[in-house]
Amino acid sequence: MPHKPVDAFATWLLEPLGELTSLPKGSYLAGVINIREIDSEIKKDEWWSIIVEFDEQPPIIGEHSVKIKFLLETAPWQMLERKSEFNFFRGRDPVARIRVVG
Repeated sequence: MPHKPVDAFATWLLEPLGELTSLPKGSYLAGVINIREIDSEIKKDEWWSIIVEFDEQPPIIGEHSVKIKFLLETAPWQMLERKSEFNFFRGRDPVARIRVVG
């Protein structure tokens, strides 16, 4: 059974924007997260691809309501079930801070 996207808030990091040259203009953005940021018991970096979906152009300042989901059904979805915060990366640099709300 496919997992549903999880409600979250994104705060876009403007310095640096990393691989982004501007804020997203479409309805989603793909990138990666490091699960070790969510669960400190994980001893090594574990990167997973996620999609951040939004209904409208994200604001430059402040939090923006988004939905997030992993690309793969075999991903550790339980990590998104808890209220957590983590960086969302495009390339080497984080481009947003994600706060899961449920």
